[in-house]
Amino acid sequence: MRATVSFFLFTLLTFSCMNSPRTYDYADGNGNVYTLSGGTLSFDPVREEESSSGMYSGGEPRTVPITSVQYDSIRSLLETARSDQSIQINDRVKMSGAIGISEGGRVSRYIIRPGTEILVKIETYLKAIISK
Repeated sequence: MRATVSFFLFTLLTFSCMNSPRTYDYADGNGNVYTLSGGTLSFDPVREEESSSGMYSGGEPRTVPITSVQYDSIRSLLETARSDQSIQINDRVKMSGAIGISEGGRVSRYIIRPGTEILVKIETYLKAIISK
């Protein structure tokens, strides 16, 4: 009986980890971080003491529910940027965007060149949703 329970728990944990949902995070040009997970979008802003100037604040942290259409739109924008190697750079510079994709314990990171059209679309859309 004990072996059966142990096997069941091992199997449950193994498949739970393998089927963990994909989580996206996006750090904007100021270092504010947006996290897309399931049906929510969270905003973790830069505080004054964390900013390079010591004066910039991204505002207040927030988590808002999102619709499946909003989720799909954000995911599509981030995946479009992730798949376009021509707009990616190796090192994070001011005003660049950073995409993180976490799934099954693995994290992939992509840095997007400042001023690209997709970067502007991502940031405009995220700000619109989080500020409602």
